[in-house]
Parts: sequence; C-alpha cells; structure tokens
Amino acid sequence: MVETGTCWRHSGNVSLQMSTSPTLALVRELAANGTARRIRVAARLSIYDIARDLGVKAGTVSRWETGKRTPQGEAALRWAQLLSEIVEAQS
Repeated sequence: MVETGTCWRHSGNVSLQMSTSPTLALVRELAANGTARRIRVAARLSIYDIARDLGVKAGTVSRWETGKRTPQGEAALRWAQLLSEIVEAQS
C-alpha cells in the first residue's frame, strides 16, 4: 500500500466519512461523483501509484475515475480500502 501519512494534504473540499469496512457500492459512488479522484489528487498520488498498489493498469484506474468503467471485483474492494486509508490518514 502507498504510505499516505506524510503526503496527505486536506484541501478542504474533500469531506468524507468512510466506514470501517468500505463496500463496492461506496467505491462505485465515490468514482461516479468524482470524490475518488479528488481524494487521490489531494493526497498527491498519481494514477500510477494507485494502479501499482491495486495490481491493475493505470488505464483501469483512469476509466474508473472518469466513469467510463464501473469498478468491480477484488480490485475495486482494494481501491475502496485504499481510499479509506487515505481519508483516515488526514484525521
């Protein structure tokens, strides 16, 4: 996983309460409304950083963030967990 404790910068426009067990529905909602991308950008993480940690191609993450594809399966659940960890690091 990406070490986020030192690079998270809360920009004030990303406010999110993540559950302790992120769900597929939640990550799909975060992707659809652009919050997932805002979390990544605010944490100064590239699409390549996220893709590497999830074991997917950068294009996959890009398509999730732009709404061209719906996050599915284990990779999507890992993405939800990673987003949760990033958000928690700002607390």
